[in-house]
Amino acid sequence: VVLLWQYHADPYFIVCAIAYMGYKYLEAATDVLFGVMQRMNAYQTIAVSYFLKGILPVIVFSGALVVGLDLVWAIVGMALAYLTVLLMYDLKCLRAVADIKPVFQGTSPLVEQCFPLMLFTLITPYMTYITRFAIGEEMGSTMLGYYSSISVVVVVMTTIASSIWCVLIPHLRQLYLSRQNAKLVRLLSIILLATAAVGAAAIGAGAVLGEWALALVFGREIIPYVGLLTPVLFASILLTLVSLFSTLLTTFRHTKSMLACNLLGAILCSISAVPFTKAQGILGANNSLMLGLGVQLLLLLAASCYWLIKNQPETIEKTKRIGK
Repeated sequence: VVLLWQYHADPYFIVCAIAYMGYKYLEAATDVLFGVMQRMNAYQTIAVSYFLKGILPVIVFSGALVVGLDLVWAIVGMALAYLTVLLMYDLKCLRAVADIKPVFQGTSPLVEQCFPLMLFTLITPYMTYITRFAIGEEMGSTMLGYYSSISVVVVVMTTIASSIWCVLIPHLRQLYLSRQNAKLVRLLSIILLATAAVGAAAIGAGAVLGEWALALVFGREIIPYVGLLTPVLFASILLTLVSLFSTLLTTFRHTKSMLACNLLGAILCSISAVPFTKAQGILGANNSLMLGLGVQLLLLLAASCYWLIKNQPETIEKTKRIGK
């Protein structure tokens, strides 16, 4: 909101941004509740909640626009639909299996553990913002609109990936604590193969159906920029893998390592965004994002391998002997 005000954005647009921030706050509250549900293995409740929160807000938002309400009321309606599910379904189901009440005693260690995670949640939105900022500054709002329309696929794939990874966290954590590294590596290999298969299918589908699908959704004006779809899909695959290994390090409780890896990639993206956009246009901005994500992925992969090696029983025993 401060950035919008500094750039003299339209007050109506700022109000829309504030309303949408309220919606995102409810999503953050959902993450907290889902963490409690995961500890109680209430995965069916989580699945139903995801379904309701995906369908109802979209119906309310679209319906509000169809009947002639403006964007602010459409966003408010979407947030209210989300809040209704949170109160009437999530909390009701959770209270049936757990006694929920706020506790503030002994929260300092928890805040210390969560602070790197909070910063991490800001990194990906920042990287997408800085690349779009570079396009807007160097090429204008029209070109930014075309890129934003095509890159919506990044948001979709990231949301799907986050939904899957959050379900896997308890199992990954259990394997790591029990030092079943072979099973953990096997599970990660399956996930990576599945991600590669889905990514390849998405790129193939984009090559065959991309022009038709984008023209159907955004109009034929976007057809000259369909060539951006494949690089954007590559960026979304990288982002999916970054999300996976960030989740993995989080389950290992090495959040500081995870944050450091992601920050270095974000810094590189920040440095390269404008120069790449000046040299290569929209493709350069996407290349800057891919460069930052690629660095993040390599660092996260190295950190994951390091902590897995450190977690091997023979490595732990050798460390103890050296300490003695």
